[in-house]
Amino acid sequence: MKIFFEDKYLIVAYKEPGVASQADPSGRADMVSLLTKWCGGDVFCIHRLDTATGGIMVFAKDSRTAGRLTEA
Repeated sequence: MKIFFEDKYLIVAYKEPGVASQADPSGRADMVSLLTKWCGGDVFCIHRLDTATGGIMVFAKDSRTAGRLTEA
């Protein structure tokens, strides 16, 4: 996992192919869990990528930021 940007509100990270965006029943590694451990707090997934797809993803560190990004 590569972190491109992190501040008080956001994390922008690269999701490797084979890693889920969010937890699923398979129990595989997922970005939300990995980033929660990374920053030591809540992380909210703003958008998802298929597990087989790699790419840059945006995550919010609080529900207010997540709501505003979702609206945008």
